[in-house]
Amino acid sequence: MKFLQCFAYLVFISLGLFGVGRLIPKSWIRPEAAFFKLHAYEQNGRLYDRMKLKHWQNLLPDMSKVWPWMPPKKMRDFRHRLPEMIHETCVAELTHRILPLLGLFCIRIWPKWGWMLSVLYAIGNQPFIWMQRYNRPKLMRVYAKLNKPTREATKQGGKPVKCEL
Repeated sequence: MKFLQCFAYLVFISLGLFGVGRLIPKSWIRPEAAFFKLHAYEQNGRLYDRMKLKHWQNLLPDMSKVWPWMPPKKMRDFRHRLPEMIHETCVAELTHRILPLLGLFCIRIWPKWGWMLSVLYAIGNQPFIWMQRYNRPKLMRVYAKLNKPTREATKQGGKPVKCEL
């Protein structure tokens, strides 16, 4: 019975925090903030390359398949949606960082084994954090490249593709 209570609680906080994440105004999220920047140990993403994240990230559940209004993992012409995609990686990372902390409440629900469920829940959220930290710098580089005027465009008075973050 305690297992089912913990499980129900974890499902509830997962869905609840997902909903809260949808409501966070874009102006509150700063992708360039220190919290979202890669750390030295991530070696500019090489850590994730060594983990071969590129090959197995598509095996993780994708909420955009459940909720069609979310930006999908793969898009043909994504340039106009880059700011939304970058914002989404920040919200998803934040959500998956908060969930394990809230999951610690399982210890209170089931003192004997709740800690184990909390640990498994934290481990289960980690790949989603890695995926966001792997993809966001790439999206931000593409965004910066699209918004940087070329030499030829500058000479001719041209402007870059403008996307607001």
